[in-house]
Amino acid sequence: MKEIPFSQLIHVIHPKYTYLKLTPHYSVRNNTTYRLAKTINSLYKPIIRHIKQERAKVIKVLGREFLVGTRYSFTMPAKVGYFIYIEKQKIEFFLIVTVFRLPIRN
Repeated sequence: MKEIPFSQLIHVIHPKYTYLKLTPHYSVRNNTTYRLAKTINSLYKPIIRHIKQERAKVIKVLGREFLVGTRYSFTMPAKVGYFIYIEKQKIEFFLIVTVFRLPIRN
Protein backbone atom coordinates (compact mmCIF):
# COMPACT_ATOMS: atom_id res chain seq x y z
CA MET A 1 0.00 0.00 0.00
CA LYS A 2 1.26 3.46 -0.89
CA GLU A 3 2.10 5.88 1.95
CA ILE A 4 0.48 9.32 2.01
CA PRO A 5 2.05 12.22 3.93
CA PHE A 6 -0.18 13.68 6.65
CA SER A 7 -0.04 17.11 4.99
CA GLN A 8 -1.69 15.65 1.86
CA LEU A 9 -4.28 13.71 3.84
CA ILE A 10 -5.68 16.59 5.90
CA HIS A 11 -5.93 20.22 4.78
CA VAL A 12 -6.57 22.74 7.58
CA ILE A 13 -8.57 25.85 6.64
CA HIS A 14 -8.15 28.88 8.90
CA PRO A 15 -10.94 31.49 8.88
CA LYS A 16 -10.21 35.10 7.93
CA TYR A 17 -11.49 37.85 10.21
CA THR A 18 -12.66 41.41 9.70
CA TYR A 19 -13.91 44.29 11.87
CA LEU A 20 -17.48 45.59 11.83
CA LYS A 21 -18.15 48.96 13.41
CA LEU A 22 -21.39 49.17 15.38
CA THR A 23 -22.90 52.65 15.49
CA PRO A 24 -25.65 52.96 18.10
CA HIS A 25 -28.41 55.49 17.66
CA TYR A 26 -29.83 57.49 20.55
CA SER A 27 -33.46 56.67 19.74
CA VAL A 28 -32.91 52.89 19.61
CA ARG A 29 -33.68 50.87 22.72
CA ASN A 30 -32.10 47.51 23.50
CA ASN A 31 -35.24 45.49 22.71
CA THR A 32 -33.65 43.43 19.93
CA THR A 33 -30.12 42.85 21.23
CA TYR A 34 -31.04 39.17 21.66
CA ARG A 35 -30.72 38.87 17.87
CA LEU A 36 -27.00 39.64 18.10
CA ALA A 37 -26.51 36.92 20.72
CA LYS A 38 -28.60 34.50 18.65
CA THR A 39 -26.46 35.15 15.57
CA ILE A 40 -23.23 34.59 17.50
CA ASN A 41 -24.66 31.36 18.92
CA SER A 42 -25.48 30.12 15.39
CA LEU A 43 -21.75 30.06 14.58
CA TYR A 44 -21.25 27.02 16.82
CA LYS A 45 -21.05 23.69 15.02
CA PRO A 46 -20.17 20.29 16.45
CA ILE A 47 -16.57 19.24 15.76
CA ILE A 48 -17.66 16.47 13.37
CA ARG A 49 -19.28 19.04 11.05
CA HIS A 50 -15.91 20.78 10.62
CA ILE A 51 -14.46 17.74 8.80
CA LYS A 52 -15.27 17.32 5.11
CA GLN A 53 -14.22 14.56 2.75
CA GLU A 54 -12.81 16.05 -0.45
CA ARG A 55 -11.63 12.95 -2.32
CA ALA A 56 -12.53 9.29 -2.01
CA LYS A 57 -11.33 6.04 -3.48
CA VAL A 58 -13.22 2.76 -4.01
CA ILE A 59 -11.41 -0.30 -2.63
CA LYS A 60 -12.56 -3.87 -3.24
CA VAL A 61 -12.02 -6.25 -0.32
CA LEU A 62 -13.47 -9.77 -0.16
CA GLY A 63 -15.84 -9.06 -3.04
CA ARG A 64 -17.27 -5.92 -1.44
CA GLU A 65 -16.63 -2.30 -2.36
CA PHE A 66 -15.71 0.25 0.29
CA LEU A 67 -15.41 3.99 -0.10
CA VAL A 68 -12.29 5.26 1.68
CA GLY A 69 -11.44 8.95 1.96
CA THR A 70 -8.04 9.96 0.59
CA ARG A 71 -8.19 13.70 1.37
CA TYR A 72 -10.03 15.56 4.10
CA SER A 73 -10.36 19.23 5.02
CA PHE A 74 -10.80 20.56 8.53
CA THR A 75 -12.22 24.05 9.01
CA MET A 76 -11.11 25.69 12.23
CA PRO A 77 -14.01 26.80 14.45
CA ALA A 78 -15.12 30.39 13.90
CA LYS A 79 -14.88 32.82 16.78
CA VAL A 80 -16.49 36.18 17.45
CA GLY A 81 -14.86 38.92 19.46
CA TYR A 82 -15.56 42.50 20.35
CA PHE A 83 -13.48 45.60 20.82
CA ILE A 84 -14.50 48.80 22.64
CA TYR A 85 -12.51 51.97 21.99
CA ILE A 86 -12.98 54.62 24.68
CA GLU A 87 -11.76 58.23 24.72
CA LYS A 88 -12.89 61.25 26.74
CA GLN A 89 -15.43 62.46 24.19
CA LYS A 90 -16.31 59.35 22.18
CA ILE A 91 -16.76 55.61 22.37
CA GLU A 92 -16.73 53.13 19.48
CA PHE A 93 -17.87 49.52 19.33
CA PHE A 94 -16.41 46.90 16.99
CA LEU A 95 -17.25 43.26 16.33
CA ILE A 96 -14.59 40.88 15.02
CA VAL A 97 -16.24 38.25 12.79
CA THR A 98 -15.24 35.80 10.08
CA VAL A 99 -15.43 37.03 6.50
CA PHE A 100 -17.50 34.11 5.18
CA ARG A 101 -20.32 34.93 7.63
CA LEU A 102 -20.85 38.42 6.22
CA PRO A 103 -23.94 38.90 4.06
CA ILE A 104 -23.33 39.83 0.45
CA ARG A 105 -25.28 42.91 -0.63
CA ASN A 106 -25.41 44.47 -4.08
